[in-house]
Amino acid sequence: NKIQKHTWVTRRSYTYGYMFFKLPTSANVTLTVYDAMGRDIRRWCMGIQSPGDHVIHWDGTNKHGCRVTPGVYFCRLMADNLETIGKFIILR
Repeated sequence: NKIQKHTWVTRRSYTYGYMFFKLPTSANVTLTVYDAMGRDIRRWCMGIQSPGDHVIHWDGTNKHGCRVTPGVYFCRLMADNLETIGKFIILR
């Protein structure tokens, strides 16, 4: 199931170092960053989040603490059993 932008995630954007999203209702949230090959680079299991605006600071490192290389990445936001996926590019 996909999260409908107008019902679950009304704002989703990426600014260097930060990922923003908005939830209209409480949900169990997990955000995962994948590289272009589909490998799990970094994951945040946030637990139950309240409605409203949320921000995740990402320092550009993988789950081992190493800086990721420039390239295309995908961000998968799961809220309960629904999801949305966005694409962003890291430049250096």
